Amino acid sequence: MKLYLFLLFNTISCKLLKKLTSNDTVFLQFLPPDEDVTIATSGDFKQFNAVFETPNPKLIKNYQKQSEAKCNNFRKYNYVIVDQNYTDFKNTVTNLLNEKNLNVHGKYLVILPNLAEVVKYFALLWQNEVYNVVVQTHQGYHTWYPYKHCGEITVRPTNLQEGFLNKIPNKLNCWLRINWSKGSIVVKNPHNDTNPGTFVLIANQLSQTMSAPFQYINSTTDFTKMLLKGEMIKFSEKMVQENTTLALGGFTFGLKLPENNDYTTFVSTMDALILLPPRKTYPKWREFLNFSTTAIVLLVATLILNALTSSVYSIFLVRQRSHLKEKINYHIREIQERGLVQKFEQITCMFTEKKELVKGELIKTLNLDDFVGVFVLLLVGCFLSTIVFVIEKAKHF
Repeated sequence: MKLYLFLLFNTISCKLLKKLTSNDTVFLQFLPPDEDVTIATSGDFKQFNAVFETPNPKLIKNYQKQSEAKCNNFRKYNYVIVDQNYTDFKNTVTNLLNEKNLNVHGKYLVILPNLAEVVKYFALLWQNEVYNVVVQTHQGYHTWYPYKHCGEITVRPTNLQEGFLNKIPNKLNCWLRINWSKGSIVVKNPHNDTNPGTFVLIANQLSQTMSAPFQYINSTTDFTKMLLKGEMIKFSEKMVQENTTLALGGFTFGLKLPENNDYTTFVSTMDALILLPPRKTYPKWREFLNFSTTAIVLLVATLILNALTSSVYSIFLVRQRSHLKEKINYHIREIQERGLVQKFEQITCMFTEKKELVKGELIKTLNLDDFVGVFVLLLVGCFLSTIVFVIEKAKHF
């Protein structure tokens, strides 16, 4: 009898040890040892020992009691959230968000008792731009893919090895809504196929690169006009209400943007350009000196203004915490490296006077920064010469 009990105990212990070891191995696959993890709940951590035995740096949060302390943690965490019901789960997510500890690009393992209302759990995180989520229950692991059906949550079984992979594909194949407001030549009219404006041409190239058709909505919210008037507006809230990903307009780093807004990497330096009119292939030399008085005045004024101001870096507004921001920035830099921004600027300038090039004509675009330094030296020289002239004249009196 003693021998039988000993063998039974030994068998059970081996099975438990094997199960624990298996769980540890799974968690280690989900949590690489060098990555930080936040473990959070609004209940308790009963029967959840495996993840605590991993070597990861951990932040343990229990939101059973509301805390006034705000950690404002900007470290890039992965997450394990353990809750027994949706109310507790919502409380956990809200507190993490308030503490600025809800990493958009983190991996989220959500441990629940069952799959009841599991779509609500995915939807709450997706509402806060969190997309890479796997739910664990006694029924196994389940996840969803945001761009499989363009935001429609379809739950499917998976495992921890594959559940966190390929959530944002290279080609999105889903429509994205874009807010736009007129801004000089940069944004004219995105519905004009011929002459929409520089930024619209860049955005269209971005759309093509991402395989995400852009839908330019006719919004009643004119972000550019509101900024210029100094009106207080929470752009991010408006973008969420209108379900827009980007906003195009006359937005620059020099223009003070309201707080709690986000923006892309710089799109263009918006350098001042001179577009010389089309010439014959072999023009006469006199044609180069044929400028009107108005053109000369505008040229001098532009040179002086460009000499006194630094480059203006233009941007696109992006929805706060957008999970596509890094992807958009990557493709904007790609467009810049291909020299397409300069090409789009030239195209827009050509149409400012409603002229099109005829075959055989040449167009020349000059960047004022290329010779503004020489012009500044010329102005300084003229100024100093004037002072010397005045002084010399003063000596004769």
